Amino acid sequence: MKNDKSSSSFTIGSFLGLILCCFFSAIIAYVLYAIKFMDYPASNTAIIFVVFNLVSITAVVTLGRAIQKIITTASYIQIVSVTVLYTLFQFIHMFVYIRTDNVVRYNIYHMCILFCYLVIITPVILTGAKKNK
Repeated sequence: MKNDKSSSSFTIGSFLGLILCCFFSAIIAYVLYAIKFMDYPASNTAIIFVVFNLVSITAVVTLGRAIQKIITTASYIQIVSVTVLYTLFQFIHMFVYIRTDNVVRYNIYHMCILFCYLVIITPVILTGAKKNK
């Protein structure tokens, strides 16, 4: 007999993760507003990368249970770890170099970081899904 509560993809942990992601997004928005972010040359493209990062964090945290049903737990932990590293690399670079980087150098760095992120998580997802079948 299955427990119906454990079969749900959206749990209390998912809800708490969603609240924490919203709080993190509010912190980032406030910091960007406080440093007058839009005055810098790379600010428009930085917003695109910030939004993608916040969406990926929210998806990984909020949909964790559903993702874990598709792939193995070890693969999910790897995805979370790589997402955290991607976030750290992006936000540290953004807050340190937004004043001095030109648009081209800023975009190249963040496109390379995003490419590396996708190159790492794609085989993890495919391998985890294959092992779970």
